[in-house]
Amino acid sequence: MDLLRIEADKSNIEPGESRPVKVTCCSHKSCAVKNAPDLHLRVYEAKSMERVEPAMDPIKISVTASYNMFTITPPRGLNFGPVRSGAEKRTRQFEIRNDGVFGFDWCLLDLAALSNDPDINIQSMTQYGLTANRGHNADGSPISASGKSPRSPGSGRKKDKSPKANKNVLDVRARPPEKYVTNKVQIGPFTVEPASGTLEPEGEKSTAKITVTFEAVGDKDEDWKLGLWVDGIEPQYGNADLLKCGDFMALMYLLTGQSCIPGIDTNMQWVFEEQFVARNLEDAIATAGRVDIRCYCEDDRVFAYGPCLLGQKQTERLRVTNSRGWFGLDRLSFWGTLIIKFGIKTPLILTV
Repeated sequence: MDLLRIEADKSNIEPGESRPVKVTCCSHKSCAVKNAPDLHLRVYEAKSMERVEPAMDPIKISVTASYNMFTITPPRGLNFGPVRSGAEKRTRQFEIRNDGVFGFDWCLLDLAALSNDPDINIQSMTQYGLTANRGHNADGSPISASGKSPRSPGSGRKKDKSPKANKNVLDVRARPPEKYVTNKVQIGPFTVEPASGTLEPEGEKSTAKITVTFEAVGDKDEDWKLGLWVDGIEPQYGNADLLKCGDFMALMYLLTGQSCIPGIDTNMQWVFEEQFVARNLEDAIATAGRVDIRCYCEDDRVFAYGPCLLGQKQTERLRVTNSRGWFGLDRLSFWGTLIIKFGIKTPLILTV
């Protein structure tokens, strides 16, 4: 059994003396072994070196080796949607839950800060998997599609199958530098806390609730990448959401939001969609071929009703559109007069 390493003093045991035997189990992959008779004890006579009979029955070995496992909810990221710039901060939560049998440490990392660190090379596990599973072993031999290195015909030489023999195999025990492990992470307009901790396999301490606060500033879309490191997880080559950050792995988690400043559409072709829009009134009359027209003059920034009969009321409809359709505008002042509140998506038709 490749899992076991036996340490024992093989010198003679005197009468009445006992001798400890240390058996260490270390697995580099998930496995389950139950009652395997793989540990044998042989006793020899000190002078003749003849084996003492009858031999002892094999010692049965049972072991279960597994990686740490976790679930993150929501699984891909948080989307805060549109938030009015300068308004009250908006908060949302996501959850990390320990689904394994062991407790583990975890922390959240600013991937932008990691990418600017010259000592840390960030690489997607999709790209890294091509190197690890389609390249060459440490001894230069090719790696087949199954991930195993074939031997040449007739070669009886055994190859070292330990993970250390392949330079591309990740050490699941690798940890982020201590300077990146903090209680709070500020990533762009997002504040994340708590940003590190320990999760037990059972009970209330098996789940961590993370609060993310979004402060909208300006008029732009925010898209930031957060990294989640969990101790002892399985390297998943080809997983696009899993990143190799130097020696350790981190799961990419997206934080998105829209910082918006409310406003109206100032395209005069839309505002005066039922009237003429021209550089000046003369151009509008020349185009229409008559003088009784309603026209917005761009040079003078004046709306002209044209000739009107004395005592007769003239009305025109203008269209005002909320250019940032996520918010209703509280009030609209048109030529110094407070008009009305209007909603989010339906344009406001003004009768003037």
